[in-house]
Amino acid sequence: MKLCKICQKPTKSLYDDTLEIVFHYCPKCDFIFKNSSYIISQKAEKKQYKKHNNTLKNKGYVEFLQKFIDNAVNPYLKNSQNLLDYGC
Repeated sequence: MKLCKICQKPTKSLYDDTLEIVFHYCPKCDFIFKNSSYIISQKAEKKQYKKHNNTLKNKGYVEFLQKFIDNAVNPYLKNSQNLLDYGC
């Protein structure tokens, strides 16, 4: 069991079938974070980031983000909450 990186409370593991990775959800503060085994090195991250075109004009990016929101995030959002797409 992982502890929340924000409030240090126990989290629930979530497997995302679309992305094929594990996230952790904190029922106390609603923070969602990627399992550390899926975090790549800074060098690999920079190389991947340079390939990104994350704008609302990029149909692939918008579809990817929408699938993630629909499948992994929406079940845990409460009414009137917002989602911040932080990093890649």
